[in-house]
This record gives sequence, C-alpha cells and structure tokens, in this order.
Amino acid sequence: MTDIAVHQDRFLGIPIRPLTRRRLKNFTANRRGFWSLWIFLAMFVLSLFAEMIANDRPILIRYDGGFYTPFLVSYAETEFGGEFPTEADYTDTFVVELIEEKGWILWPTWKRRRRRRRRPETGLAPTTSPAMSWRGSSTDSGFPSCSG
Repeated sequence: MTDIAVHQDRFLGIPIRPLTRRRLKNFTANRRGFWSLWIFLAMFVLSLFAEMIANDRPILIRYDGGFYTPFLVSYAETEFGGEFPTEADYTDTFVVELIEEKGWILWPTWKRRRRRRRRPETGLAPTTSPAMSWRGSSTDSGFPSCSG
C-alpha cells in the first residue's frame, strides 16, 4: 500500500475548508476591504504604544545611576531630591532641574498635558453662585428646588 499525502488547505497554520478558502480569496480580491483591514491593524498596534507617543510623563529617566520609567510607575518627588512625598510633576521646572543635575530625561514625541480644571482666582471655595444657574433657576444653590 502506498502512502498518499493528503493535501490539507491551511491558513496561518490552521486547517480550513474549501469554502473558507474561497471566502478568504474573495476578501483579498476586495481591495478596499483588504487595505482597510491593514490600516485598522496598523492603527490598533500604534494605539498600544500611545503612552510612549503622547504623554506628560517621561518615558525613561536616568537619575543617580538608576533607571526610572515614570510612564509605567508613579515615583515620589523625594526620590529625585524634591521636597514633597507626592507624585512628581515632571512638567514643573524645579523637578526637571533636580533630575537633570544628576541624570537625563527621555521625553515622548509629544508632550501632552492633561486638561486641568481652571479654578476661580477670586474667593474661597465654595464660591457663591450667580443669580441664575445653568438650568435657568434663580436659587442661590444653583440647583432647582424640589419644593416647587
């Protein structure tokens, strides 16, 4: 008896049926769909590295003989010779100067700052609300009253 090799159709190492092979052939023949798939996949892979492309934290810091990755781990300002035990603000010139005295900083392509809420410069919190609230009521609290 002779050994006859059975040719089995495969796609990415997975055995497929002739109907699936025909569907893949039709999909690759549709140029717009085929290129859209590759563009979508490229954008997806690019989005996986978004923190390294646009961020307000450095990618890598070399400080006093050690390496730090602030985009992955939060470090206190005191680790870089600062005064506060809170998370370091790498956009602050004081912190940047502390780091650059004993090392260097590798920044992302775009230094993107998160939107910070602008606080009123006058008055203590909570400030008094205007005569008319955003809903149109004239209550002092800014919220419509339930009493009618």
